[in-house]
Amino acid sequence: MRQIKNYQELLLPYSITILNSYDDALDVIQDVITSFITKDKTKIKNPKNYLIKSTINRSISLKKKLGKTVIKPDENFYDIESSYKSPDWNLIVENDFINSNLKYLNKLDMKSTAIYILKYGFNYSHNEISELLGIDPVNSRKKLSRLNSEIKTKKTSNQKETFTKTLLKKIKKRNMEELEKFLMSLN
Repeated sequence: MRQIKNYQELLLPYSITILNSYDDALDVIQDVITSFITKDKTKIKNPKNYLIKSTINRSISLKKKLGKTVIKPDENFYDIESSYKSPDWNLIVENDFINSNLKYLNKLDMKSTAIYILKYGFNYSHNEISELLGIDPVNSRKKLSRLNSEIKTKKTSNQKETFTKTLLKKIKKRNMEELEKFLMSLN
């Protein structure tokens, strides 16, 4: 039982970073761990990497299946009801760099999205990414470089980026009065 709890703690940040929903992340992790427990472990060389890779892939698949996008002007930024109460709320908000780019990442293939999230969300080296995803480190660097240039050309003005960062800081403070003042100042 303790080992399963350790797996949950290890995998939760990966799934939350992709899904931005504590409840969905827990569901994905439960599926991954259940699948892992029932698998023949003699074929799995590195259980930790297997679990991380499975969590990332299932999280991305679920995100695409649900059709969730993080940044839409007419939708909430996060699944506020469950995420705000979760112990990992700060983890969600602190990954604003990834969150601000998720609308572009949703259009990419799973491997490119995984590379981007592992590099910027978890500060993995290209060697670690290549080991985890089974690709060449040079390929990882090239994909990331292409992604960065694509995202830079598609990004909106610096003013909107500053707005997003300021908004995230206000949300993170959890002070509704301050958040209301900030939003009212936009009119």
